[in-house]
Amino acid sequence: MQRMARLLSIGECAPFRSPLHRRNATPKLLRRYAFTGPAFRPAMEARVKTGLPNDAAFMERAFVNLVRWLRPAQRMPAWAQYAITILLVLAALALRLALEDIYRYPFLTFYCAILLAALLFGWGAGSVATLLSGICAFWFFVEPRGGGVFLLADGLVAFTAFVILCMVAAFTVAIARATVNDLAEANQRLAASDAQKAVLLVDINHRLKNSLHAIAGILSAEGRRMADARVRPLLEDAAGRLRVLARVHERLHLGPSTDAALLVEMRGFLNALCADLRPTLIELRPVALRVSVDDVTLGVTQAVAVGLIVNELVTNALRHAFPGDRAGTVSVRLSGEDDGWLSLQVTDDGVGTRAEGGGTGTRLIRALAQQLGGTVEQRERQPGTEVTVRFPAAELG
Repeated sequence: MQRMARLLSIGECAPFRSPLHRRNATPKLLRRYAFTGPAFRPAMEARVKTGLPNDAAFMERAFVNLVRWLRPAQRMPAWAQYAITILLVLAALALRLALEDIYRYPFLTFYCAILLAALLFGWGAGSVATLLSGICAFWFFVEPRGGGVFLLADGLVAFTAFVILCMVAAFTVAIARATVNDLAEANQRLAASDAQKAVLLVDINHRLKNSLHAIAGILSAEGRRMADARVRPLLEDAAGRLRVLARVHERLHLGPSTDAALLVEMRGFLNALCADLRPTLIELRPVALRVSVDDVTLGVTQAVAVGLIVNELVTNALRHAFPGDRAGTVSVRLSGEDDGWLSLQVTDDGVGTRAEGGGTGTRLIRALAQQLGGTVEQRERQPGTEVTVRFPAAELG
């Protein structure tokens, strides 16, 4: 594994990208990838893709993947775990006996058995593997063989040191394994919590949208029954603003996680908003309402402000710019600019709109533009009026 990590760090594996791109890899690299265990392959792929400069980061990721890959072993019954631990020690003993003629160091194969037992089953199995490995190593491979070493003071000291060192190593591996498992369980709980929050937000959003539509309907009905002509448009304006809020919640969707900002796709939102205004304000008059929106997504706060501004400007234009049966067009345009700001333009080619500085609608538009951190500019055209609201696009969480 160290050689593989060094090869990756110096770029020998540069042609490799993923199993889906093996045709671009060298035969030597393909053999190395095939030899690599499945638990290490994701780390190997991530290492090559991201070009991590740190071998420690790569090995850490490989260890995490290995623990996850071996996790089913942790669900085995205790007797099976200890039985497999004994088999690992016996396998280490058999391998060491097979290497007797070519390899004189007595402990290496037992180290592997101890670490693997601790990684598979935890501290208890690692302790058992340490004691059994120490007895086997000192009985069969340390002079005087056959247990004589245990009768010597130096032999007992060496055996004790071996046991302590291996216990520490097994404990370290077991702690790292437990930490990885705890983090994995915590991530699962967080994912479940995020999913539950998302469901609750969707339900709350749906209920709020329905409530806003209901209140807007009540205000509209009351306005139609009002005998006072001065009160009727006020109630209708209030109902229209509530419909804007309802439209925002109808178009609301969550970002990548519940901690992310609530987002509104503005093209669909403004098209739906203007579609609501057509039957009530245009009716059978020869007036066209056109909407053009770039691919813009805003947070819910900005979307509400933009929707209310559009509602006020379009309502004002449709009511006052085309008296009688005058034909014309009202255009709504939301676009991005090179400096990172957004530009909202509402134009008409009618006779002009009333723009009294103290009007409720005008004050609301200026307050909303200030909330957005932007500016409002109105200019008369020949014919018609153009209102431009410029504001910075907020960063989405």
